[in-house]
Amino acid sequence: MTRRASLWKGIGVVLAAAAAGGGTALWWTCRDLPRFDSLLDYEPREATRLFTPDGRQVGAFFHEDRTVVPFDQIPKILEQAVISSEDKDFYTRVGGVSFTGILRGFVKHYIFRGRLEGGSTITAQVVKTFLLSPERTWRRKIREAVLAERIGAHLSRDEILYLYLNQVCFGHERYGVEEASRYYFGKHVWEIDVGQAAMLAGMVQRPQAFSPIHHPQEAKRRQLYVLHRMAEDGVITPADEAAWAARPIEVRKKPEDAAGPYYVEEVRRYLEARYGPAQLYEGGLSVTVGMDPDLQRAAEAAVAAGLAGIESRHHYADGLPEAAFAAVDPVDRRVLALVGGGNFAKSSFDRATQAKRQPGSAFKPFVYSAAIDSGKFTAASVVLDTPVVVRDPATGREWKPQNDERDVFEGPMTLRTALARSKNTVSVQLTEAVGTQAVADMAHRMGIVSKLPEDSPTIALGTGDVSLLELTNAYATLDDGGQVAEPRIVLRVADRKGKVLEDDPVSPKSALRPEVAYIVTSLLQAVIDDPTGTGHRAHDLPGPLAGKTGTPSDFRDAWFVGYSSSLVAGAWIGFDDHRPLGAGEQGARAALPIWMAFMKRALALRPPAPFAAPPSVVVARVDPATGKLAPPEDPDGVDEPFVPGTQPTATALPPGESHGKDIFLQGDQPL
Repeated sequence: MTRRASLWKGIGVVLAAAAAGGGTALWWTCRDLPRFDSLLDYEPREATRLFTPDGRQVGAFFHEDRTVVPFDQIPKILEQAVISSEDKDFYTRVGGVSFTGILRGFVKHYIFRGRLEGGSTITAQVVKTFLLSPERTWRRKIREAVLAERIGAHLSRDEILYLYLNQVCFGHERYGVEEASRYYFGKHVWEIDVGQAAMLAGMVQRPQAFSPIHHPQEAKRRQLYVLHRMAEDGVITPADEAAWAARPIEVRKKPEDAAGPYYVEEVRRYLEARYGPAQLYEGGLSVTVGMDPDLQRAAEAAVAAGLAGIESRHHYADGLPEAAFAAVDPVDRRVLALVGGGNFAKSSFDRATQAKRQPGSAFKPFVYSAAIDSGKFTAASVVLDTPVVVRDPATGREWKPQNDERDVFEGPMTLRTALARSKNTVSVQLTEAVGTQAVADMAHRMGIVSKLPEDSPTIALGTGDVSLLELTNAYATLDDGGQVAEPRIVLRVADRKGKVLEDDPVSPKSALRPEVAYIVTSLLQAVIDDPTGTGHRAHDLPGPLAGKTGTPSDFRDAWFVGYSSSLVAGAWIGFDDHRPLGAGEQGARAALPIWMAFMKRALALRPPAPFAAPPSVVVARVDPATGKLAPPEDPDGVDEPFVPGTQPTATALPPGESHGKDIFLQGDQPL
């Protein structure tokens, strides 16, 4: 081989090695770029949005707040405004890169030591949004150029513009023209006018600097520039330019803070656990939740007022008590409202779902349900409110339950009166008669999922810890005629393409006989309607209403759970560290006002109707003092519902005779 041939061979090897090395370097630089062979490769970061069943948005989770809209829903005037301001030759240029722009950037950087810039075409700007890197290096520029050419080779100009308008940032954490339009103007992008299109088109270059919220004068100047470019390109006439230039930029008023931060956080925890953080914050899920925003706001206002009221009474020096609230539709079990505390910004701990506390007397409806269901008792059964001593098998100790009045015992009374006045002694006696296991089983059947002290008579007074939501939902079982179902916060989830990932219809099951549910509801009405009832303060609300107060020992918690024919709601108030609220802060004083404030608004939106009696219920007129059939001439007789076959058969003595004597002479012994 000649010397010259060897030289050329060496040069060839060097060139081949350089080419191979360059090719390898190029491959390494661009190895992780998206393909973009078609629009099917486009999967942007899209926000997960929460909607009510009637379509109102109540929350969103995102890294980038974006909603992708089809190209045919983007108005032509906005497309033209963007092209006029950003890339006049967009539709006529060959390829996706402006090589004259790159050359200009090279000269500026290396000759005049300016900032490294390149051909800023719309295609190149699309690429920048996908690379998501702030670096200004030639490696970045190479990646941009390769991806721009890839996009330009496989996508039409309309498709590239579609990507651009859905991808770019418009400031204030809004990405894409739809969310920008909704944020600044309160309307969908297809509803904007010429002036609004010019404003949006002008923002993409420097969204923060041209924000009409923070920098209205700069935004107006930028809009004027875009309008002028549009007129130069013949998109609008000079007269149109002058007319729109004369109009001020009007952005929508800042919307009030979204309702339901605790509710939304409950949804977030559920979705993240089920679908993972990537799908939650970037996957564009569409989630239907059970919230009613009007009732949610009413609940938040009621909680705030209730906390302010108790604070004004005690002026606590070492912390504000906390409160929680839940409202449930008894038929479809949608959780309509959920409040987990007084201030979400200070504490996101949800006391409606995550905290478990003793419900006290608010547990008694389960005791009375078990007693009625056993067939041993009726609403008219006469019981004795008298001191009792019970041995607790769990501890072996004797226990003497007391009423709220401590040392006041009123003797014989019907079950209706005993529940209205929340007699602890009677609740304990009923539990002794039917068994603690029967009471626990009834509570679990009706929707209580927490562990209960099944072998202790203290269960009669609500010593088992429960959450507010599960207690409220268990009351809904009474309201729904004995049908039990789980509370529903997330109703439906679909992915960004509309595929349904979950759809959770209500699936009720029978927990107790409809007659028993109706009778216990009737007893709970007396809590409010009876002048001596612990919830009588709510008597002036539109009814009928039923409910129960709850006050565990030492005033550590205050509860009220109640319902109309179409709405169940529960309120709790207490300290997180279980400190007493203070003397006299029973459920009727501390929690009932919260429930009343909510129901006043809620009943205006959902007017109550009479509780529907099952056809099988037997109604008999009874003497309220003895629980026996009332004589025809007795003006004090009351109608009482009974499970068929349990109605009284004996008749009370005529008016004027001794009722006390009548109780024992008729052969029916009180409990």
